[in-house]
Amino acid sequence: MINTVLLSGYLSNKVLEEAFQEIKNLDNGGRRECVLVIDSDGGNFASALEFVEKVRELTIKFLVKAYNAQSAAAFIALSLRHYAELKRNTIIGFHQGVFKLEAPDISRDGKVPERMLGELRMYNAELDKILKKCEIKDPKLLAELHGSGWLNLSAHQCLELGVVNELF
Repeated sequence: MINTVLLSGYLSNKVLEEAFQEIKNLDNGGRRECVLVIDSDGGNFASALEFVEKVRELTIKFLVKAYNAQSAAAFIALSLRHYAELKRNTIIGFHQGVFKLEAPDISRDGKVPERMLGELRMYNAELDKILKKCEIKDPKLLAELHGSGWLNLSAHQCLELGVVNELF
C-alpha cells in the first residue's frame, strides 16, 4: 500500500497538526516513504515552519505530488521533498511570508513582539535555503521575490531549474 498524506485548502495550525500526527503514525509504524499530495493556496507561515521542523525530525522521505502549491504550501512542498512532481499547468508561488498585526499584538511602546519577528526571520531563512538548494540564483528571479514578496514559477520553469523532478 502507498502511504499518502493530503494537504489541501488553507493550511492552518489545526490542519498541519493533523497531518503531522498522520505522518508521525506512519513513522512510528516503520514506514520510510510517503506521498505528500499538495493542493493549497497556502496558509499560516509560522505553522508551516513548525510543521516542517517537526517532520524533519522523523525518518520518512517524501515524494511530493503538487497540484497547486502557493506560499506556505510551496514552502512545505520544497522543504520536505526527496522527489517532487508538479502538475504540468501549475504555477508554484513562493512568498516571503506576512503576519497579521492586531492592536493587542503591539506593545505599549509601539514594538512588534520579537516572537513574531523571529518566526518571520526563520521562515525567510528557510525559504532562502530552499531557493539555494534548488539553485534559484537568477538575479531577475530574486529581484522579483524581494521586490514584490512573491516569486511565481511555471511548472516548466520549475523543471528546468531542478525545483521538481518531473511534470505530470
